[in-house]
Amino acid sequence: MKPLLIILAILLLYIILQALYSGYYFYKSRSLSKKVYVGNYTFGDKGPSYSLFVAGDSVGAGVGATSFETSLAGRLARELSKTKRVNVTNKSVSGYRMHNLVSGPIPDEKQNLVLLVISSNDVFNFVNLRDFKESTSKVISRYSKLGDKVIIIGPGRIFDTDALPFFMRPVYKYFGTKYAEIISNQASSYPNVIYVNPYAAAPLGKRYGYTGASDKFHPNDEGYRFWFDLVMNKFKD
Repeated sequence: MKPLLIILAILLLYIILQALYSGYYFYKSRSLSKKVYVGNYTFGDKGPSYSLFVAGDSVGAGVGATSFETSLAGRLARELSKTKRVNVTNKSVSGYRMHNLVSGPIPDEKQNLVLLVISSNDVFNFVNLRDFKESTSKVISRYSKLGDKVIIIGPGRIFDTDALPFFMRPVYKYFGTKYAEIISNQASSYPNVIYVNPYAAAPLGKRYGYTGASDKFHPNDEGYRFWFDLVMNKFKD
């Protein structure tokens, strides 16, 4: 019995330490989420006017980035502004799930590009897949009418985040692919909708270095560069 008691004691100690570790960084996540880059921005001073509408979750809002310019929306706007005058409206809200976009913010008029950054919180909270599919269908149907081109990206690679316990990472990796498949299938029926799946990306490797913000959950500037590269690879197709 003694070896078994030792193993159980070690396991209990690991659970306690992991809970404290994860809890600390989730607390930091709430604090970090107060710094967002939403509102209206303009990039570029030449070329035709181009409208970009962004909606989604904390990654859409740029949580973890050091500036709007280094967030996903900012990087995309800056790239587009090389040949256009880009007017950005970012209505992202930290904590948003797919169902929030069913009745969430929409642009006043049709946009050249709509960027939806969504579904990470659905995966994190294990939202019922049937409900998620229904919400996804409604969201894509709704926003597909509001942009000449619509890009949907998500869920984030939760299984790569340091704040999560090791034993939960393969669980999130498995279930995340299920949510991604739903978005991909729903988006495929719309010719102007492009789906970008971070789960299908190659491992980050040395190209990006460490990609986590101070809460070890949201992306830092390099993490947002990774998201931006994923979008641009699809955008150029």
